Amino acid sequence: MLCDFIGNVPLRLRKAFFAFGTVLAMALLVVQPSYAAEIVPLDHIDRGFAFNFTMAGKELWCKEWGTKGNTTSMYLRVTEVTNKGAYVRCNAVNAYTGVKIKDCTQGTPVARRTGEFEVYNSVYEDGYRASRLSALAVGSGKTKFYGAFSPDCVGHFTPLV
Repeated sequence: MLCDFIGNVPLRLRKAFFAFGTVLAMALLVVQPSYAAEIVPLDHIDRGFAFNFTMAGKELWCKEWGTKGNTTSMYLRVTEVTNKGAYVRCNAVNAYTGVKIKDCTQGTPVARRTGEFEVYNSVYEDGYRASRLSALAVGSGKTKFYGAFSPDCVGHFTPLV
């Protein structure tokens, strides 16, 4: 019976109905847009560090490094810092060996208090894909600098500058 009805409908009307159905189906297939501001970090695993400085000027390195997946800042959580604090560095390293290639820290960030911070760097922009934390004591004397870092930052924190 439906076939008899469709057979009696003029071809021009059938084409219009088909076009309307196609447009309606496409409208129902809504695709969610993706925004650049929603960058998902490749590596946001926190790596602990415990630096015990006995003098100024000696750079200490975190034992671990991680993959740098995008242009986000390095995440830094400071749980303890004594004396005058520590200069923080974000270094591009060889992804397989962890050997330093280049200091990519932007500015001269100094950690003087506990908290969560982001450290601006250009590791990814300079073409490198792994980073590692290092630090130097600001003043002479014994300095403790403890916490965790991640190569990529999830969210926004106080910039350490």
